Amino acid sequence: MSHKRYQFKLLEAADAPEIETRLKEAGSQQWSAVGYGVLPDGRRSVLMQRKVKSHTHKHRDDGRRESTIVTDE
Repeated sequence: MSHKRYQFKLLEAADAPEIETRLKEAGSQQWSAVGYGVLPDGRRSVLMQRKVKSHTHKHRDDGRRESTIVTDE
């Protein structure tokens, strides 16, 4: 049985131009969008993922409503 490791990140932005800028930045870092939604208050939310090579677990919350979690699939 093979294990694939992924990082997940949630991007949130107040409007479409801001989320587009953040998506372009994330794409240049090998992130791919896997889910999208508009929250009741109008903010856009995009779930991102990328494959991980390392075996470390990372958790990040820098106040911009971004979190990174490493999981096994």
